Amino acid sequence: MLGGSNFGELLGAGLLFLLAKKVKKPTIWIILDAVFLNLMWIFPFLTFDEKTDNNLIFAICIVPAMVLTSDEANEETGVNELAAVMSFLYSCYIIITTFIVFGLSQGLDRFNAEKRPELGFMTICILLTVLSFIICALYLLFAKIKPTPEEEELERKNQEMQVLSGVPKEVDVPPPGIDPYHDYVDNRTDPSDVKISYNLQCILVSDYEQASIVCYDLKTREELKTIYISTRQVRHLCIEENEIDDALIFASSTLILKYDLRRLLALPEKRVQLKIQTQPFYLWKSEACKWAQGIAIPYHSKASSTKTVYVCDIACNTIVQLNLQNGELISKIPIDRPFGLAFSQPWTNFTAAEYMIVTQVEPKHTITIFQREQDVEGGDKWNHFKTLGKLGSLNDELRNPCGVVCDHNNGTIIVADCDNARVQIVSLQNFEWIARFGKPMSTSPSDHYISMEPLSPETSFHFTYYPYGLCLNELTGELFVCESENKFE
Repeated sequence: MLGGSNFGELLGAGLLFLLAKKVKKPTIWIILDAVFLNLMWIFPFLTFDEKTDNNLIFAICIVPAMVLTSDEANEETGVNELAAVMSFLYSCYIIITTFIVFGLSQGLDRFNAEKRPELGFMTICILLTVLSFIICALYLLFAKIKPTPEEEELERKNQEMQVLSGVPKEVDVPPPGIDPYHDYVDNRTDPSDVKISYNLQCILVSDYEQASIVCYDLKTREELKTIYISTRQVRHLCIEENEIDDALIFASSTLILKYDLRRLLALPEKRVQLKIQTQPFYLWKSEACKWAQGIAIPYHSKASSTKTVYVCDIACNTIVQLNLQNGELISKIPIDRPFGLAFSQPWTNFTAAEYMIVTQVEPKHTITIFQREQDVEGGDKWNHFKTLGKLGSLNDELRNPCGVVCDHNNGTIIVADCDNARVQIVSLQNFEWIARFGKPMSTSPSDHYISMEPLSPETSFHFTYYPYGLCLNELTGELFVCESENKFE
């Protein structure tokens, strides 16, 4: 029996090497284990000796033992899924056995009284085996087997491709046809958003496909560090400016996380892997959104005792307001299909009001502007002020507007008109369309990149790809544009 057990574990280890990547659901191994172990009752009816081949039957029955011990903890939840399932099943086994053992013992006593104990044992075991097969069959037919993390991520990406930009091809050739005044920065797989930390003198670019945030030197444009987010894509970024240090806030599917940016940049490795579950040194984490998009901090919040940050939740058609200190949910603002988000600075030469500017993607294709007022309790109240644009390609029309930013020095709103492959500019004084630049080039796109373009109504610049995320350098007037190969689909 000992030799058979060891041989069974050896076979189980071999199956693990061969099938671990193909059979990833732990429930399948549990069912296999239950079926094999349920057949152990046949051993009393078999004859074992040193020469018989029946010893192999015992070894085969122990095969699942090694396989069942091989599952690792899920990095995001910190829970060993297989252990959790087995604990549940074992607990159910104990409870059910407690109720049925009395009936089974009564049945065995009757067979013993009739001097047929072996027949009674066989009858009960056959009944249990049949019931086990029925339970396994019902489970496979009606129960929803939990998908693997890889399948969940693939499904989530497929869903996002139906709403957001498609999955690009990874090519290392620089984009052709760049104008002399166009400053090419770097090839990225799928750049989505870009932000500047003035205190730390760096540019941050989110790379959705690579699930990373790339940091560049603000002056030299040299790459400083790449921060990889374990098992999650990251798209939208936000910088909380402090007197000395800055904080990085980013959206990753259902999560909004805040990190000390100086601490991230101070890590010795040039390639950093952030393991959200096992190494949670974030300042706070929020799951207030089902699908977080654009993030922005209002200007009045910087001087307020209760600092807040706003996040677009496109899945719930809301904008959520979070406490900037702890990430707790404060309120929600209903709005259809919110994507990009920006705030205007109040009390400037162009306007005294503070506006919240929200881009809305298909089927809206508009820019909605809210004006801030204080409610009776002194909190923020955002009233609908104006809606700009409609579906189309004319000068005052939009097709899936994405990134948006305010130019406070010139009193304008700059929006990435993604599917029209251009950037449009709106006045903050009268909300009229005053300029635009870019349209699709005739050449086929071959990669993604980050571009900078001077704001000029007369420019003939053509985008190589589709403008997605925007950021304005308030010190130099440079406009950073993340371009994506695919339209907003």
